[in-house]
Formats: sequence, C-alpha cells, structure tokens
Amino acid sequence: MIIPGRDDDGAQYKCRAELDLGPEGPQPHPTVTSKPLTITVHYAPKFNCIDQYEVTENENHNLTCTVDANPSSKITWFKGQQEVDIPQSLTRENRGEYTLVTNNTHGEASHKLVIDVLYAPEFLLGNDTVVVSKGSNVSLNCSAEGNPLPEMKWNYTAALNVKLSTEGRQRTVRITAATSTNAGIYICTATNIVGTATRTTTVTMKDDYTIIIIVIICIIVILVGLLISQIVSCVRNRQGNYNFIPINTTDDNQQNNVPMMSLSTTGVGN
Repeated sequence: MIIPGRDDDGAQYKCRAELDLGPEGPQPHPTVTSKPLTITVHYAPKFNCIDQYEVTENENHNLTCTVDANPSSKITWFKGQQEVDIPQSLTRENRGEYTLVTNNTHGEASHKLVIDVLYAPEFLLGNDTVVVSKGSNVSLNCSAEGNPLPEMKWNYTAALNVKLSTEGRQRTVRITAATSTNAGIYICTATNIVGTATRTTTVTMKDDYTIIIIVIICIIVILVGLLISQIVSCVRNRQGNYNFIPINTTDDNQQNNVPMMSLSTTGVGN
C-alpha cells in the first residue's frame, strides 16, 4: 500500500519476485521482475509566484508566475474585479495589486501579487518666467512626481530675503521684499533612483528696462540701415545715359541720344 503525493507523479513501480532455495540452491537466487508501472497523481493547484515585484517603467520584465497542478490549469489575472493581461513592458498604469486565480478538477487556488513600477521624476505645471515688482513678495514653487518620490532641491544665488520651505512634495523658494539682487535664474532639481529632472525659472524685475532698451537700439539700427540703403539707391538712379524723344517728332524711329552728365564741382553744367 502506498500513499502517493504530488512529488510521486510520474514515478515508476516494479514488482520483483525471488526464489530462495537455500544455501545449497543455485546462486544467485532465481528472480523475475514485472514490467514498470508508471503512476499519475492528480492534485489541486499550487502557485509558484513571488508576493511583490519591482520593475522600471518601459523595461521588459522577467516576472514569471506558474502553477503546479495535475491536470494542468490556466492562470487568470485580475486587477480589482477586472480581468487583465500583463504586457511584456510595464508602465506606471500597471502598478497595483493583482489577484491570480487558477483551478482544476481537484480544487482552486489564488495568489496576491503587488507590482511596483518605478519611473524618473517629472515636473508638474509651473512658470518658467516670473516678473516681480520691487518690494513685493513672491513664491517659486517646485513639485514633481516620480516613483519613488523624488528629492527636491533648489539652486540659486543666496540672499537674506530668500527662504526655503517644504510642504508635502512641494519645495518652495520665498522672496520677501524683492530687490534687483533677486533677479536671476533659479534651478529646481528632482532626483530619485531612476533619474533626474531639472526645471529653470527666470526671475526678472518689472522696472528693468535693459531688454527694452536693447530692442529699441536694434530697431533704430535697422531703420538707419534701411534709410542709408534708400539714399544710395536714389543717388545711383540719378546718374547714367538718358534718351530724350522729341514730342513733336513725326518719325517714330528718330531719337536724340543726349548723355546726361553730373554737375561739375563749379556748378557749371556740361
């Protein structure tokens, strides 16, 4: 009598009979062996799968979940109450807890699996340029999403009226009673184990006319250049040979070729 387990599935058994005729009998003793008997053991499903899996976004995963069952059974994936298929390349939308279900004629099994998809920081909406009035207060907010949550850091020229504060995932630069020394570039950096993202915010003062002056000068230079070009063109057009055709001529082919000359320096024409 044997009590087979799932590890005995596919095992072979043989029966051997031996005739013992004593010490005076033939040696070795006569034996006979039956043909092998292979047994098939049926058993309920059992999962071979981890409980948690971590992968970087858009990278091919090597997640493998199998089930040990006889007869064999298919695994069905559920996210919440919805049946889903797991793609080879996972995105952040694939994060979450999954339930794996399988069954055969001997029973049913389920398994819980949590998939975590990591991705580099991405900045939320924000201003790239901030115009500030002298003496006013302004806050520069920097927040980003990512998995794991990114570490936020500001880089800027330090000043006594500039302070840093943190509220949740948001890192804020606060400028009090702004002056011209606060104008410049403020760089926010978000970093996690997957990557780094950078966003630049430019702070300008309302009464800073440097850019306007430069634009005006450029326009004036362009206009002066166009004017000089027009004058030179007019001077060139006034010189050269001109053909004068008498109004009262009766012969259309008669023309008087009279050269047109510039005035001399003495003012006397040629």
